[in-house]
Amino acid sequence: MYLLIYENVHIVSNDTGEVFESYLDGVIYVQTEKEKELARKHFKEKIPELPPGEVKFAPAKEYEKRGGFIWNIHDNAKILYPELRPASLTRLMFLATFLCYDGYLRDGRNPILRNTLGLYLNVGRREYFRFWSEMTSLGLMYEKDGKIYLNEDMFVKGSICKDKIRDLADKGVYITRIYSAAVRELYRSATPSSIKTLSYLFRILPYVNREYNICCFDPLETDIRALTPMTLGDFADVVGYDRSSASRLAKILHTPVFEIDGKQMNAMRYVAANDTKAETYGMFINPRIYYAGSDWSKVEVLCGFNSAT
Repeated sequence: MYLLIYENVHIVSNDTGEVFESYLDGVIYVQTEKEKELARKHFKEKIPELPPGEVKFAPAKEYEKRGGFIWNIHDNAKILYPELRPASLTRLMFLATFLCYDGYLRDGRNPILRNTLGLYLNVGRREYFRFWSEMTSLGLMYEKDGKIYLNEDMFVKGSICKDKIRDLADKGVYITRIYSAAVRELYRSATPSSIKTLSYLFRILPYVNREYNICCFDPLETDIRALTPMTLGDFADVVGYDRSSASRLAKILHTPVFEIDGKQMNAMRYVAANDTKAETYGMFINPRIYYAGSDWSKVEVLCGFNSAT
């Protein structure tokens, strides 16, 4: 994994396996030695006067431990897919982590077929048909040539061109990385009951600040001092949970854990002020589950809070 630096131009690596421009000016992603050559060619064509000595590669340590991800495309500060049943939302986000660059679900080299979908979801025949009917009727998922595709206006693996991202932002629509390893582990370790409560982590995604991963009412705010944090009571109101049962909600949201780099991590953490009532807690989402920002140093400390603390 490599980092190319030319003045304020950065090339960083991720799991997309291709070279492309992201929503940040001058950012190109590379992964392999072949892609390094593609990156050099790109810059030679884009900046002909660029001296060869100005192109340098160095280890991209900041990005190398993030793991594979897909993009979720969503409205700003609006509940994610409110039309879906809670369990269906969690299952959709789980399946989305199997999205390949061609837009269909694939596990390794093998397409995930419709007749195996229930096995992946670990659900019975009745629930599988109910889920499939829900996905297809809402246009979130469809079958073509024996393969299962996701709506490309909502999920993407790999390149999203800069112009499209700007057009989306003009409409109040943004993109967030959903990290595959954490989401899969959360799903596979969940009980039938907690599958439903896991949906709250995804339901609130459009309210999570894009730079700091704090649940708030101004997810586009870049000045952390100007944020308007969302309390657990506010969170309950937004997702339709009974605010008077905030203590129970706090326990439910704190329970899901996943393992990264040999450490058990919580999916959500709280910040308590002098008032110890659960409904006054502030909250942040572990960025190893999802993160939209461009500066990992702003959220890296949040990954340090594991389930043992």
